[in-house]
Amino acid sequence: MSDSLFTVHRFEIPIKHFNEDYYLCIFSDVHRFAHNCDVDRWKGYLNYCKKLQEETGKVYYLGLGDYDDLASTSEREAFYHAKLHDTTIKTLDDLMAKRTLEFIDEISFMKDRAVGLIEGNHYYQFDSGQTSTMKMCDSLRCKYLGGVSVIRLIFRYGKKHLVGVDIYAHHTAGKKAGGGRRIGSSLNALEDMTAVWDADVYLCLDKTTQILTLDGWKSIGEIKKGDPVFSYKDGSIYEDTATDVYQKPYKGEMIHIKNSNVDMLLTPNHRVIYRLKNCKTKKMGYWLKKDASEFVNYQCQAQIPLAGIVESEYHLSDDEIALTGWLIAEGHFRIYDKQRGQGIDINQKSHEKVAIIKSILDRLGYDYSSWVKCDGLTSFHIRKASARLVLRYVDKKNIPDWVFKLSKRQFDIFFKNLVLGDGYARYPTAGTYYSGDESLIDRLQWALAIHGYRTRKYFKKGGFKNGCWVIGYCQRSTTDIPFSRIRASKAHYSGDVWCIHTKNESLIARRNGYVFITGNSGHDHKFNAAMPSTMYLDSRMKVKQKERLLVRTGSFQKGWVPDTKGYVPTFSGRPNFLGAPIIRLRPVRERPDANHEYTYVKMSLLTGDFF
Repeated sequence: MSDSLFTVHRFEIPIKHFNEDYYLCIFSDVHRFAHNCDVDRWKGYLNYCKKLQEETGKVYYLGLGDYDDLASTSEREAFYHAKLHDTTIKTLDDLMAKRTLEFIDEISFMKDRAVGLIEGNHYYQFDSGQTSTMKMCDSLRCKYLGGVSVIRLIFRYGKKHLVGVDIYAHHTAGKKAGGGRRIGSSLNALEDMTAVWDADVYLCLDKTTQILTLDGWKSIGEIKKGDPVFSYKDGSIYEDTATDVYQKPYKGEMIHIKNSNVDMLLTPNHRVIYRLKNCKTKKMGYWLKKDASEFVNYQCQAQIPLAGIVESEYHLSDDEIALTGWLIAEGHFRIYDKQRGQGIDINQKSHEKVAIIKSILDRLGYDYSSWVKCDGLTSFHIRKASARLVLRYVDKKNIPDWVFKLSKRQFDIFFKNLVLGDGYARYPTAGTYYSGDESLIDRLQWALAIHGYRTRKYFKKGGFKNGCWVIGYCQRSTTDIPFSRIRASKAHYSGDVWCIHTKNESLIARRNGYVFITGNSGHDHKFNAAMPSTMYLDSRMKVKQKERLLVRTGSFQKGWVPDTKGYVPTFSGRPNFLGAPIIRLRPVRERPDANHEYTYVKMSLLTGDFF
């Protein structure tokens, strides 16, 4: 039987440069023409792969079986033992040939880029002895890999430099994954390991890091799946959803990236968003992602995003927005004060600032009175009727919800007047704001982060009776880190780590008062994967350590459980969720000094909407 065939395959990929990403797209259990095949998701996955191939030109494919639904092992045995007429066999062959050609047409863009196709449990065997999977391999010009295959994927640089990874590929676990004691033993070991290591591929943040949601800053354990959050893409801030939330114990090395504007503590494989600066490369100006561990020995200067711009506009006048800033900073709401009279007061001593407040109130046409006290303090009193108009858009000394919906221009008006009241503008684009109310500071930092300001929150004891909360701000949305001088460092960590997943694969976070933008956790559809290190002996009998990436794929069949995908109810084991993982492979060449050079392939998982 072809599904018990064991093969060994060598596949070479020529490369022009090291340290660039290549992608291996893995798919299985499509069951294309079955009634419960999720055709939309399958076609969406194909479109995603086509787009990735067009953008990078560095995409390769590996199929792991069950491309069509006809026929299962028992059904094939029934065909073989049935005494069918030759014409019936010919009719079945023609039908299956037509279906196979339709499937080949859908994946024709994989031609010459497919590493090979594994045989599954579901395939059709033609009267000639050839299977439907073999026909697909002929059309794609790739190797037929049988039921189990050991693949050596080689990246060739020039004539001499070779670096590669070994892939153990099979369709199912257990006895069918090669059957015997010899082949199955190693594959079953891999399968057993998936039960030991959880697949939190891009985890995570340390437990002190908070994430910005549409309800404010949230700590570990406070965000649930489906909660609204913010995400980032190409300089813009978007309202998004936490499609998954991850939390687990972690003990080991973390990567600490810190300068005067940012403080991140991340697991080594967490994806950091950055942009190259002062480097002669085609990637200049584009936002990229790199594992946190790769910044430890990084040599280039990089920009890290700390804020973004939300695209919106709110229906308030500029003067109403400006007055709100003054009321939060210097206002007093005495709406229920029967002795002194109802209204809103604003107090200010600076003659220049008094003139600004007066001009705002005059343009708004509010009914107010003003007087100068003996100490030189000018008081403005907005009378009851006009105060009611003010209360429609601000009724307390805190950041109103509509501030988060302002455009960049509108927010700058609000923030400028707020700082004039209770802040200190050291430069036209940088300064500090003070408040004894921590909730106000938290909401202000939220508003600044989505309007393009990098910030830092801290508590200042000196100069105030009971201390004061401070926001340091700068009207820049990034920070530059010259990694040749400011190294990312390794730090030992023991405790819980956590993260979320969003559609834009990014989030806004805060640690030790510093706001930053980073990649999210990638493990979208719960396929099992792990990256333990394996000890082995090389040809010289020296003990070496090699990274192992374990991936368990799922199905493109529609699920019968809400919010799950690919749950096949006929399986007796634990369910496989939809998982058509894309593995990122990066051939790396490192030269720590003039006498040494190391080449290896770094592996990680890329996630998206369709896998």
